[in-house]
Amino acid sequence: MCGIFGIISNNKTKSSLDFVQNATKKLLLLSESRGKEASGIAVYLNDNIKVLKQPITASKLINLTEYKEMF
Repeated sequence: MCGIFGIISNNKTKSSLDFVQNATKKLLLLSESRGKEASGIAVYLNDNIKVLKQPITASKLINLTEYKEMF
């Protein structure tokens, strides 16, 4: 089984980038028990979708340079 979640934010929601980053990190870590074989993130920004997925746990994914560059 896997854990899937979403965060929707834009300039009208008044959510700071820091809030979105922290919420995403916390949700990834909380969902880790639902899918330990792989983890990933997709970000839609400026009409582009960036996808990062790896056959590693969310704990390891959030430490990757590619993850940090997603935001």
